[in-house]
Amino acid sequence: MEINEFGQLVDTHNSLVSARTTAQLLDNFGLNWVVEKQPLLLPSGSKSGLFGIVRKDTDTCFTSASEQYEVFQNDELADLVQEVGHVMGVDVAKGGMFNGGGKVFLQLPFSDKQIGGDTIKRYATALNSHDGTTALKWGATNVTISCANTFNAASKSMENSVRHYKNMRQAVEASLRAVKGIQEQDETLFERFSRMADKKATPSDVKRVIQAVTGVDVAMSVKEAENAYSTRLRNQAQDLTTSITREMSYKGDTLWGLFSGVTHYTTHKAGRVNSREVSKMAGALQKTDQKVFDLVDALV
Repeated sequence: MEINEFGQLVDTHNSLVSARTTAQLLDNFGLNWVVEKQPLLLPSGSKSGLFGIVRKDTDTCFTSASEQYEVFQNDELADLVQEVGHVMGVDVAKGGMFNGGGKVFLQLPFSDKQIGGDTIKRYATALNSHDGTTALKWGATNVTISCANTFNAASKSMENSVRHYKNMRQAVEASLRAVKGIQEQDETLFERFSRMADKKATPSDVKRVIQAVTGVDVAMSVKEAENAYSTRLRNQAQDLTTSITREMSYKGDTLWGLFSGVTHYTTHKAGRVNSREVSKMAGALQKTDQKVFDLVDALV
């Protein structure tokens, strides 16, 4: 046993990973299925040179790819994440999929943090795709317990993918570097959150944020807004205003309350319900959160 770089006491000689625990983990999160490459044929019946990436149990084709494309199976992802968790001294906490399995994820927990009276659970998230949209990536996910608001911070670790190493040790070492970077960045992130919680937000700050997210100038009169913006944009601005008012009433008139209002909006109201979670993790809503975080952070 020894203390690892994450401050955890771990057994460095015995891995937690086995075929049995991997299967159980995949069952728990609905990920116990495989993907295979199937040749795509031309109308003439001859081979096209492309392959469909198909979820075998549902016969769902996620995308097409060349012969060189290598499938990274869910059990390979689970083995990798469990090995990283073993070094960290933690177990996989969450997992799931989007778009019928086009994207899959597993999460390892960091220690909780307290910001402005809120308890925030922190995770290192491993995100992989079978639909060709992303290689394996690691990123940080923060969830506020009181309202389930989520914020996935942009990071070098999330921007830089981990190669699908065939050698597990190489993959674990690359992932540990990514997770260590995420943890270090997350500590800095929470220092910035704390400064937000200590700074009052002004009415002009609120208007600036609403305009940054929706493009709507809420200083306009109702008549001016009706002439300038579509009903959809006005409704978005109203929904965002409601979320901000809600969060600031609970957390105080601070920049943390203002930012929390945006994450409440993007978590619970923005976009389409069936695609909101994946967008929050690695899509347009994540970019919206990051844009507002940078804006509010600059106001401290």
